[in-house]
Amino acid sequence: MMDLTALSRVFERHPAETEQPPAKSPEQPQDSAATAAPCHPTGSLPDWQEASEERAAILKHEAGASLEAATATAADWHPSPNETRDGWHGYTVANLQAAAGPDWSEIASDPAALDALAFLLLVRAQRLRGDCPTHYTAPALCEHCGPVWIWEGGPARMLACPWCEVTARKIDIPRPAFPCGRCREFEPSASSPAAGVGRCRIKARASERGGALWPGVERVCREWRPSEEDPS
Repeated sequence: MMDLTALSRVFERHPAETEQPPAKSPEQPQDSAATAAPCHPTGSLPDWQEASEERAAILKHEAGASLEAATATAADWHPSPNETRDGWHGYTVANLQAAAGPDWSEIASDPAALDALAFLLLVRAQRLRGDCPTHYTAPALCEHCGPVWIWEGGPARMLACPWCEVTARKIDIPRPAFPCGRCREFEPSASSPAAGVGRCRIKARASERGGALWPGVERVCREWRPSEEDPS
């Protein structure tokens, strides 16, 4: 399974530093054999680049691919860890590979899957900052979090939701507002149940701000739960 925990803070993390070449040792006289050696001695390249060059050579000599096509295909299979692409929202290959874990080989050459993974990580990072993703436009009710925003077409009621890990960290989240009169903890006015000022049986924090508890006035309240008569 993908380990998304490894990338919970996309915009709080600096991009991976460019790999630095090893320190140079004092120059030594070279013999003719050393002079004729390949320009990239074995072990001098990062693993990803060495693998890319090897795959390109195989594609060119054994599969008959042109040098340009072989190099492009090999780069897709073995990209630089610091590489980022359009649609990745600033994430790098290293970020996506860490998130994909053992599934990386299944999606490494699938642009649509990589874009989807990057978007998933972006959305998670937004939630962890307490921001509402722009496509979370539908109100829903989570048994743990209370009223929450989720994507259009998502379930109206859930035992757990995408915001659970956020509220577990004591981070405030954006919430939809609901009228107090539709909450199971609302106690209507004895003299005017339909329109009079009521009270909150559990004294939720939201009930203590914003004035009197009129049944039709909407409030943002974590403790809101639908009454038995409420169809939502």
